[in-house]
Amino acid sequence: MVITKANSVPAQSIAENSPSQVLGGFDIEVKGESITVGQLVFAFDLSGASGKNAADLTSVSLYGPDDQVVAGPVDGVDTTDPAGKFTFTDTVTFPVGVTKLKLLGKLNTDFVTNDTIQASTTPGTDWTTVTGQLTGNSI
Repeated sequence: MVITKANSVPAQSIAENSPSQVLGGFDIEVKGESITVGQLVFAFDLSGASGKNAADLTSVSLYGPDDQVVAGPVDGVDTTDPAGKFTFTDTVTFPVGVTKLKLLGKLNTDFVTNDTIQASTTPGTDWTTVTGQLTGNSI
């Protein structure tokens, strides 16, 4: 499994207090067999967003191809790593091939022009209960 930034989801301006704003995009490439993930954690860095943290982002969902919700919605939790995290506990299955994902959510009204939101994940540590669909092996 390889995860990369989705070039199909460019950096963009987003509105405050409006649902389903694009917060990031990822391409998940799976080889060999479909993979099921029991928990996915995404970190958010809010550069230039002084005094703000992931708790200022709500109703965050993970959308798959065809704009279907595959996990969420969840609200952000403030941490010091770096500005907070979102934990999806929905089981998600990724088929063999490339799956394009988008994170969409709602920013509260504390944000101002030029605040920057960056989403990231480290599947080796942030994704748990990762299992091959055919073999049942942990990945």
